[in-house]
Amino acid sequence: MIPHPPQFIPQKVCLSCDVCCRFKENDDFWTPKFGEHERQSELAMKIFKPEMFDKNHHMKTIKTATGCHCQFFNTSDQTCSVYAARPFECEFYPFLLAKQNGRASVYIHLHCPYIQQTIETASFETFAAKIKEFIHKEDTLNFIRKNPALLRDYSQHADEVQLLFFIDS
Repeated sequence: MIPHPPQFIPQKVCLSCDVCCRFKENDDFWTPKFGEHERQSELAMKIFKPEMFDKNHHMKTIKTATGCHCQFFNTSDQTCSVYAARPFECEFYPFLLAKQNGRASVYIHLHCPYIQQTIETASFETFAAKIKEFIHKEDTLNFIRKNPALLRDYSQHADEVQLLFFIDS
């Protein structure tokens, strides 16, 4: 079972943002990755084909004049055509699963405009506690154990991310 994290950013904000789902290059570090367990889910097998991913299981993108965007991103209305089956990384964003000094952890991506506006607020602190609770649920921990490739190394992007907490499993 793939756990579904609580959502922090209001849908209206996401639909008006011009950051997510867009990348500088086709093989950009930030393109979403599908975990092994996710790729084998019944829903994913109905929607996704192997050619939609690169050899490292990152979603392939579409090149445009200004960069690239996810192949499932509808530029006309800023929505996702596979929203119900999107990868965990997409659903979890702007929170990130990571590995720091050999320990699983959760970061926040500071590039997200909504995070920039709210990170110093009580509502963010409250939500960060909800994320910690969600991560430490047994089904979420099992999902992470089955999809270790989703624990990325953000050390080369240290200026864009902030550690929230370590995952104690």
